[in-house]
Amino acid sequence: MRVEILGSGGAVCVPRAFCECPVCAQAREHPYPPYVRLGPSLYIHDLRLLVDTPEEINVELNRSGITRVDTVLFSHWHPDHTAGIRVFESNYPLGSLLDPRMQPRQTRVILPDRVAGTFDEHHALSEKLAYLEQFGLVHAERVPVSVPVLVDGWRITPVPLAEQFAAAYLLEGDRRVFICVDESFEFQPPGMGSLDLAILPCGYFSHHPYTGERLIADGHPIIHREIRFEETLELLRRINARRVVLVHLNHGLGLLHEEFEQLAGDLAADATLPPVEFAYDTMTITV
Repeated sequence: MRVEILGSGGAVCVPRAFCECPVCAQAREHPYPPYVRLGPSLYIHDLRLLVDTPEEINVELNRSGITRVDTVLFSHWHPDHTAGIRVFESNYPLGSLLDPRMQPRQTRVILPDRVAGTFDEHHALSEKLAYLEQFGLVHAERVPVSVPVLVDGWRITPVPLAEQFAAAYLLEGDRRVFICVDESFEFQPPGMGSLDLAILPCGYFSHHPYTGERLIADGHPIIHREIRFEETLELLRRINARRVVLVHLNHGLGLLHEEFEQLAGDLAADATLPPVEFAYDTMTITV
């Protein structure tokens, strides 16, 4: 299986507009991966399967030379994961301008019930999907959480997270891969057995791990709804994964690319952890 991280950023990409911090300054000086981090998304080449459609998804797909998406999974309704949903208008073939009878490609949209319910409530996401479905560009499929669906012979099971509006996914074929791109706060992993790969959000740093600079104030609301990096490490100790890649590297984490690499090296000395890497845009993972 070949997994590509299309966007390794979070709700705020790098470089952030109007920001003059060192992370954004570096990304403007070097405007390409691994310094630029766009909205959270990944693509499984073997299955032509996309996870989430951030605002930058059109740029991400073009940058990685991806010309087709057969299936898309959505993790939750937040705009940094769904605001690019119009990308499926590109399923129209260019030739249809000359021959309106030409049929478009169609993308299968798998929506766990807990995610589908919030699509009904936020940003007219259900209405947008219905509009795309009207023209045959997508086929939306609401599925029960914890019940597997088949995609090209792979079993894909939506895994409920502690956040009632969000889901992760367990993929099982000749490999076993767990994908949780966001919202791992207070997640208690079920017994999933041995995993070849786990993709999880990094979590926030209250202080910069090397400079000691405070990054989030005591009592900030984010503390009560987002996972801390230290809690992510504890989560990794409870998941039996051969390899871990951390995503959703928000602008507010405050680390340069080189500091993420340094941190991965430091974590390698901890025998209680599986091998940990920090994602970057266009990173390809073979499992």
